Order: sequence, then C-alpha cells, then structure tokens
Amino acid sequence: MSEHKCPICGKSGLPNYRKEAAVCPACNTDLSVYLLINESDSKNSFFWKSLFGVSVLSIFVLAYFLVTKTPVKVAYNVEIQKLNDSIKVLQKEKSTLNNQLSKQYYYYQVRKFDSFCKVSKKFYGTEKFSVEIAQFNGMHINDKLHLGDKLRMPQK
Repeated sequence: MSEHKCPICGKSGLPNYRKEAAVCPACNTDLSVYLLINESDSKNSFFWKSLFGVSVLSIFVLAYFLVTKTPVKVAYNVEIQKLNDSIKVLQKEKSTLNNQLSKQYYYYQVRKFDSFCKVSKKFYGTEKFSVEIAQFNGMHINDKLHLGDKLRMPQK
C-alpha cells in the first residue's frame, strides 16, 4: 500500500485512489470519483497528444511545400508561356482567315432607288441573287436600303 493523503481530510496511508477505488477511513469519503477524473485525464491526454502529432505533421508538410515552391512556380510559368504561344498562333490564324474572307466579298455603296433586286441585276446580270445578298448582309429581302449603306457583295 502506497502512502497517499486523502484530498479531503489530509489523512495519509491511503492506497492510490487514482488507480483503485478507496474510501478514507478518517472522513469516510468515497474517493472513487478520482478514478473518473484520472480516466478523463488520460482521454484528454490522448486528444492533446493526437493534436500535437497532427500539428507537427502539418508543419512538416507546410515546410515541404515552401521548400519545393520554386519548381511549382517554374512549371506554372512554362504552362503560361505555352498558352501565350498558342494565343499568338491562333491570332495569326484568325488574321489569315479574315484576309481570306475579305477576298471573298467586296463592298458596294447603296445609291438612290437601289433595292436588292437592282443591285443583284447590276452586279450579276440577274435578280436571282437578291435573296442571297440580303442574307449575306444579315437582312431580309423586303428590308429597305438607305442611301450610303454599304453592302457586302459575295464574289461569284
């Protein structure tokens, strides 16, 4: 039997009441509540030990990413350069296509009393392209043409 003092009256000679149930013979206090406190402390210590372990692990992971940050940055810069190169290529292709499209039609400035039929007859020798001219310009065959309007004329 170990020499432990009663937390209530201070009498010594008690067994370890944190590890086994005990009653103080002097004050007749049931000291089993200290068993529960001890169990609670051990559960809390597991929680705090686990929290400490996770914290240490997090610090190592964070340190790893901070140390290896430069290669990640370089990889992003390489990807950004590739995307910029792709944009330049697409812009060149767009300009080429615009040049080709501009060669597929030319502009006509509307004069007084012009209609799609008259313009078609003037350029193609027939009125059968009047609907196509209207649609090519995003208009309807019955839309009125105004003096000075510019029409795109498809090449035939």
